[in-house]
Amino acid sequence: MWPDLFHTDAGKGVPVVFLHGFCENLSIWNDFMPDIASNHRFVSIDLPGFGGSPLLENTTIENVGECVFQFLKNIGIDKCHIFGHSLGGYVALAIEEKHPEFTLSIGLIHSNAFADGEEKKINRNKSIEFIQKYGADTFLQTFVPSLFNPERREELQGTIQILSNLTKETSKETMLAYTAAMRDREDRSSLISQTNKAILFVAGAYDGLINMELNLAHKELIKNGEFHVLPNSGHVGMYEEPEKLLHIINSFIQELHDDAQSGPQS
Repeated sequence: MWPDLFHTDAGKGVPVVFLHGFCENLSIWNDFMPDIASNHRFVSIDLPGFGGSPLLENTTIENVGECVFQFLKNIGIDKCHIFGHSLGGYVALAIEEKHPEFTLSIGLIHSNAFADGEEKKINRNKSIEFIQKYGADTFLQTFVPSLFNPERREELQGTIQILSNLTKETSKETMLAYTAAMRDREDRSSLISQTNKAILFVAGAYDGLINMELNLAHKELIKNGEFHVLPNSGHVGMYEEPEKLLHIINSFIQELHDDAQSGPQS
């Protein structure tokens, strides 16, 4: 049996599901809720092990995706748009791979459809060793600021502190489990290149975790969808350029809705 997940559920209409990233929780999407919920059913979830949701016994991206899928089915969702930040994007792609009929569209926000390369896997292992040796709090002291555009860190000190306080709620056990899960996840880039389903990809111009070369590789794969770069953001556009990111997401959903309403043209 999959566990219940802590979540926020507001509004009515076509469901739009938001998944958070590593060491975050559903609160990163709170400021988006009033606007999205005014026209759609807004659902944000604490992934297993984060916030108010229990950690799975076997944490893999595939298991987390299945847990989220089963939970969404249990709360009456048969189809939905799914937007995932970073780790949340990995989970969204795992759901898409196993249950393609469930997703109306996929939004990858500062995320990556490719598997980790060897250098990235080495860095994941170094993170695991560091967390085991020095603890979660010490790791987060450097990790959280690295998520932001380096040219704006002084300007965004208050925001960085808000995210720092949020991440400190993540247990060491959860951090270790997910770092290994991200390291071992499968390459799902073919899901983007082979589907006609609408894909939204949003990158940060100053993202220190996903470089622009990798971002542009996704642009080449997308057959049907949109590719955007937030010009002043690092890895956390919902904190660095929230109004712009919300506009991108709203416009993407609205265009899909309009296309569905108009139907096939004769």
